[in-house]
Amino acid sequence: MMQTNTLRARRRSAGFTLVEILISLGIFLIGMTAIVSLFPAAAILQRETAQEVISEMAAQSAAGIIEATELTYDPPGAGRTAANLNFYHTTAGSTNTSVSSITGLYPYTDRSYPTGLVNGLDVSNCDLHWVPFIQDINGDPANPNWVVRLFVLDADSRAEYTPGNAADANPADPITFPKVRQVGASATGSTFTVTAGTDLEVGDIIMDSNGNSHEVINLSGNDIEVVNAIPRVPNAPNSIYYAPRLGGTSSPAMRVVTVEVNVVAP
Repeated sequence: MMQTNTLRARRRSAGFTLVEILISLGIFLIGMTAIVSLFPAAAILQRETAQEVISEMAAQSAAGIIEATELTYDPPGAGRTAANLNFYHTTAGSTNTSVSSITGLYPYTDRSYPTGLVNGLDVSNCDLHWVPFIQDINGDPANPNWVVRLFVLDADSRAEYTPGNAADANPADPITFPKVRQVGASATGSTFTVTAGTDLEVGDIIMDSNGNSHEVINLSGNDIEVVNAIPRVPNAPNSIYYAPRLGGTSSPAMRVVTVEVNVVAP
């Protein structure tokens, strides 16, 4: 009787069985798999947050450069020169509220963040770039109210953008500098219908000819649906502006920012 009790005690004090170990390992592996699966999502979220912070800093830097630049405007009847806003305004549109590019007022080294001072004019190591547009938001040539719209663009050293495209707002910029392209469009409700094909995808940011920014939520042929109803003031939009992507890359467009500008008479 004493020997039987001793054997039982030994059995109770023995280690885990193989089945118990395998079950424990299975539970451990399931838990580790769940934890590891969180790392890619966390890395993506961290990168997006960092890019959002950098794009805000780039926008603030751009606003400072623009506000520090003296801009002049020749009222109707005065001479037209390449230095005044009316020249840059009317060269891209037939109405007083059309958006047009003014990249000529700011060299591309100033339109990079951090400012492109590496190796002289090299901007390949910059994080972001920006492309400005000027707009008279009240449409009154005798009493204009100018603002600058900024396209903040993500830099991608893998991409080479073809320079010289007539539809690009910044065709003379380096091939490593993302472009902003114009395409004709009409608007109904929350949908733009473009006159030519684009490489837009859901989630991309675009700007209309009134200077309003939109996020794309659906694409069907030449129809581009955006989040909210499209404002038709001061005019019905007649074009959109977007940052074309290259094969395998995401859209460079990060955000569109509006900057108030102080315009003085020449």
